[in-house]
Amino acid sequence: MREMFVRWAQARARQEYTQLKIVFRDGRKDVHIPAYERNILQQQPELSEEDSDTEMLDLDETDAAKNTVRCITITTSDPSFFTNLIISPTPKHYLTIAPELLTSITHPRFFLSFFAAPSPLFGRDSTHRTLSKLRRKVFRWYISHSTIASPPDLFIHPDSHFTDTFTRPDQRWLVWIINMAYFASWAEEAVMWKISAKYVDGGEPWKVWERALRRLFAGAEGGKEREAEGWEDLGSVRYV
Repeated sequence: MREMFVRWAQARARQEYTQLKIVFRDGRKDVHIPAYERNILQQQPELSEEDSDTEMLDLDETDAAKNTVRCITITTSDPSFFTNLIISPTPKHYLTIAPELLTSITHPRFFLSFFAAPSPLFGRDSTHRTLSKLRRKVFRWYISHSTIASPPDLFIHPDSHFTDTFTRPDQRWLVWIINMAYFASWAEEAVMWKISAKYVDGGEPWKVWERALRRLFAGAEGGKEREAEGWEDLGSVRYV
């Protein structure tokens, strides 16, 4: 999974003129995808902490000069980071759920652009359609465990996805990966029910979207406290 993602990200970095860093806090080797020069190399000015917190709400492209390097840093302790990223129907879905997956992302607007889907008409075939159906199926299974309704923009899923530009062999692997991830999640709930075991109330893995939506709505209402940097302050449930 990591290898196919890196191959795609290297090509994408050339298109978007973006430097991507994925920092793992669990001992795994970090991923560093460098930006590639065009004509004039200028380092993107750092956004203020306040700008970084609010830019997800402002998606207009107003400050990107063609020859400006963008930098995205993803810091995560999620053992299934790559799987969760490719399962998410859109990059906005992943941004919404990232804190619950012990993941922080700098400059969400750049993240949305980097992981944007290609044109819906991009060489779609039966494998693309299968992947789209699987992502919908997984999302709706998770959202069915939530007592909080999903906003309409998160419940409407486009057919295209950033993985549409993966190679055909890689896309066939993605079908297997998503199927296995979905089966593992379903089986975990079934086994816990069968043996009458329980997680700490509210900490069930299959309720991750409920926690994400609660957090999202709390932030929209102005009740969200500013989080300090670091995974230990991410998410609604602490994993120790």
